Amino acid sequence: MSRPILSLLPFLTIISLSCTEEKIRTYRVAADDASSEPVATAAVPNAPAAAGPLRWQVPEGWKEEAVGQFQTALYSLGGDAKVSVSKLPGDAGGEAANVNRWQQQVGLEPSDEVFMETVAVEDDGISVKWCQLEGKTDSIMAAIISLPDETWFFKLTAPTLSIETKAKEFSSLLTSVEFAAKAAEPPAAPAPAAAEKPGIGLDVPEGWVKSEGSAMRVASFSIPGDGTPDGDVSVIPLAGQSGTTLENVNRWRAQLQLAALASEDDPALGKKATGVSGEMLITHMVSEKNVFDDDSKGGISTAILRAGETTWFFKLGGEAELVGRNREKFEAFVLSAKLP
Repeated sequence: MSRPILSLLPFLTIISLSCTEEKIRTYRVAADDASSEPVATAAVPNAPAAAGPLRWQVPEGWKEEAVGQFQTALYSLGGDAKVSVSKLPGDAGGEAANVNRWQQQVGLEPSDEVFMETVAVEDDGISVKWCQLEGKTDSIMAAIISLPDETWFFKLTAPTLSIETKAKEFSSLLTSVEFAAKAAEPPAAPAPAAAEKPGIGLDVPEGWVKSEGSAMRVASFSIPGDGTPDGDVSVIPLAGQSGTTLENVNRWRAQLQLAALASEDDPALGKKATGVSGEMLITHMVSEKNVFDDDSKGGISTAILRAGETTWFFKLGGEAELVGRNREKFEAFVLSAKLP
């Protein structure tokens, strides 16, 4: 028999909570390497896949590629996005070593302490952890499934500007993963619910649509592009300072292929504004080159709010014209944020 490992967990789903005012909504979330020359084959028609004790459903349209060392499966999603499935014996060196390796793959410095969110723990030695790493050019979303004798890695790698557009497909794969238990074993008890992250009150502009985001987000929205790529809005809290203001702004500028700013005195760093939850820095930027497949420029609007031991990051990304049309809405949105 098989039983789902991830399909009952809401860790990649944004849950809307009720609120008395129509416009104010609160959102909460519950708490390997490619070969040098992969060769794509035909698209996978929503096919099941299995290896060892795990099986999963491959989303329609993904293309299988030749696997690299240690890989069990490799898929191309289009737009330079790839998903790899790998397994290693034991704990595979520990989560810190693996996360540091991924950090280097997206151009981030390794760190002594790494953060992975635990999204499931079961009595028979199965656990699931999740992380998201955002680099200047490429980013990674990954789930680590630890079994008693081996460790599995499901990893999405994609250009930073487009990774959120692939997140829903990746979520579909993860929530389909099942553990092929022996027929004689009794059904497993449901996994304990993960601790919820704090909610945040937001005045959501008309026309923005609540969307499924990654596990790091406490709120996620899309803005219909009407013929152009949809805009993506995220709200992510991180512990501590999470880098200097200059480092974060330069990271976003690099995503648009803009030159780094030399100091925080540069006017392009952004402007300070005071919202419901305190002072924040709001920054708008537009690429000088075409960065989308349809040869259009990209735009990013961001806000950084430091509150206590947490730094809140608000980000709108998409085609430059769409982002420009939504600048005022974005500013009103971030200034309305009411922290828990």
